[in-house]
Amino acid sequence: MTYPAWGDITAISIISLIFFIVLFVLIRLQKYWDSLLDSRIRNALLKRRKLSNNFRIKYGYSWDYVIVFKVYDESEYLEDDQLKYTMKFILNQLIKGGLDIKLFYSYQHKQIFCKIRVPLERLLAEADRIDYNLQLDPDILKSYCLQDRYNHDGKKLWNKLNIPDKSIQTTIPPYDYIYAKIEYDSKSNQVSLYHDSKPIYTLKKISVYSDILDDPSLYDLSNDSSPTDRLKRNSIQCKPKEQESLLSSVDRLKLIYSIITCGTADGCHLDIHKLLKQKCILAYFPLHDVVQLSELQKLWLVLFEFPWKLRVNEIKDYFGEKIGLYFVWLGYYTTALIPAAFLGFLTWVWIATQNND
Repeated sequence: MTYPAWGDITAISIISLIFFIVLFVLIRLQKYWDSLLDSRIRNALLKRRKLSNNFRIKYGYSWDYVIVFKVYDESEYLEDDQLKYTMKFILNQLIKGGLDIKLFYSYQHKQIFCKIRVPLERLLAEADRIDYNLQLDPDILKSYCLQDRYNHDGKKLWNKLNIPDKSIQTTIPPYDYIYAKIEYDSKSNQVSLYHDSKPIYTLKKISVYSDILDDPSLYDLSNDSSPTDRLKRNSIQCKPKEQESLLSSVDRLKLIYSIITCGTADGCHLDIHKLLKQKCILAYFPLHDVVQLSELQKLWLVLFEFPWKLRVNEIKDYFGEKIGLYFVWLGYYTTALIPAAFLGFLTWVWIATQNND
């Protein structure tokens, strides 16, 4: 029987020590990163409180979109499309479409940025016009399926549906990921799947002001010290409060684009791609929400996470379905490689014990 040499034991000990040191450093960096994100969220909420944005307080969101215009010199030559689709014309079309806008110069005064936001009622009206689909709430949908359905005259439309919760084909519950078009009544400001029923759509979480920030008695803004210092001094934790909304940030961006390009009477009648190609505008892009983005980073930028437990729904609601599908595939692909990696490691160990022969 042969025993390992002292050199091998020393090498293994050094490697193990280095591994634990690296692990300790990574854990400390993870805690520092979490505290940094918490500070970023807290500062953003404090800034929003100071701005007193009534639009955000009412709807839970604010500016979603930006269009960039160029500031032309008086002697600069302009094409026919640039003379037709001027900044004034485009802004008037945006206002006619029911969009809120805000203009400001760039630092060099060479561009003008137009921020865009749309009230929730206008977005829901557009969603109803284009038959936009939203995910249904699984629990409420199940309760609807377990009861008979009647029309206005009392005639039965269908009997209740009893779908088994478990299936051998899939592990996904039968009522999850079911979508249906929006039915919106602008007069009563009601949203429902059917005109005579309550809403059964899945509500998204939007981070707005915290309970602390909604109570102005906790600090006096007239003092010399900043609200952040007073919150730290009083050892008060500033956490975002969640507000429920039918539309995620991706839903709002899709509907805003639909309003801008819509050719009906209540649309903006603007071909955004043509405007960009003809250099009537310099760019258009969505805006990040600092609080939502920081919360998403806290969920994803972690030290360790199983690939089959990735929070892809949050990615989908913020970045869109294409990015969400990419991470679903990435998690599935990584999970499928685990058995192959384990067998490969065992093979490598066996070869190493055979002196690589």
